[in-house]
Amino acid sequence: SVTLFESGSYSRTVSYQGQPHKDFADNGSFTWNDAGSVITLKSKEGPKAMYQVGEHVLFALDKEGKPFQGDLTDTYTLAKSYADPTLEDKEWELVALRGENVVFKEGEKRATITFHNQLSKVTGQNGCNAFAGSYELKPMGQIRLGDILGTLMACPDMTLSNTFDQMLGQVDNYSINDSILSLNKGKRAPLAQFKWVLEEE
Repeated sequence: SVTLFESGSYSRTVSYQGQPHKDFADNGSFTWNDAGSVITLKSKEGPKAMYQVGEHVLFALDKEGKPFQGDLTDTYTLAKSYADPTLEDKEWELVALRGENVVFKEGEKRATITFHNQLSKVTGQNGCNAFAGSYELKPMGQIRLGDILGTLMACPDMTLSNTFDQMLGQVDNYSINDSILSLNKGKRAPLAQFKWVLEEE
């Protein structure tokens, strides 16, 4: 993910699929070419990087300033991200799943979800295990969750956690009303509902 600021600076996070420990982040300044079609990122931490600018998209370029070719072309295409401050950078706690109310007892592991804007990553707990993955916001409340990876701890009752994981694989849109986040599929009843944790603090 690349974030460009009006000041001429940028921040970038790079994640290698299947290799979570190779993630890295950098920041610095960027400049435009004379044609106004290519930006060059200049960082103190590493080599410069170039991107061709399209309509709501960035295309990564190689060291010679040429587009990547072959089967991985789509991997080097960055679509514009739609930020939503009412959703992102907040911790949400599960209150209903598949139409059934969920109440966590004292000391019991909660099920939560957080969408991190700068990293374009979703993290949380499913009531047993921690999980993390990527996400992309689209217009009109649409959302796409990428591959979700989780820890593999065994708990006495895996019913809620298994249902939670299945829900994550089906979500394609969301809505927020009265500080309640609903994760949905199509126009059906909400798959899951969450409350904003900070709302009660």
